[in-house]
Amino acid sequence: MPKMRQLRVVDPSFLQTAPVGDHLLQTIPASAEATFRCLEDGEAWGEWIDPIQDVEWTSPKPYGIGTTRTVTLKPGGPIDEEFFAWEDGRRMAFYFVRSGLPMFAAFAEDYVLTPQGNDRCELRWSWAFEGAGLFRPAQGLVNVGFKRQGRASLAKLAEYMKANAAKYQ
Repeated sequence: MPKMRQLRVVDPSFLQTAPVGDHLLQTIPASAEATFRCLEDGEAWGEWIDPIQDVEWTSPKPYGIGTTRTVTLKPGGPIDEEFFAWEDGRRMAFYFVRSGLPMFAAFAEDYVLTPQGNDRCELRWSWAFEGAGLFRPAQGLVNVGFKRQGRASLAKLAEYMKANAAKYQ
């Protein structure tokens, strides 16, 4: 397992000020509330993001700002995250606290759900990061790969919610 190292603490402004940032949009065939409940379901993440092996919430419910969790990637090992934004049914955003991934000095993600009727919503998945060490010159390439993986993941989330929306009602 890679050695865990501390990353720089960031706040929501990092999503606009980071050296690298991007976003993707995806229509999800479920309500924003149901989709948000899916995002709260640690077991579901591995169903739609292939590199995720496990998600363990390390804070008790109710979740909110300051909530923590550990996401384990295959490969890549664990990433400890802390949430700096939380609006039930609408938004969750976090930053990496510790990670075994050597390419990041700081990293954050933001998930915003916008209702589009009773049975659809739009998910805006944003991310921002700063490369570390030898990875800094290649951070643009890292972003290209992350965006490609993100497109595939969001398509899988839409399919997952189409098949499992009732589970999250």
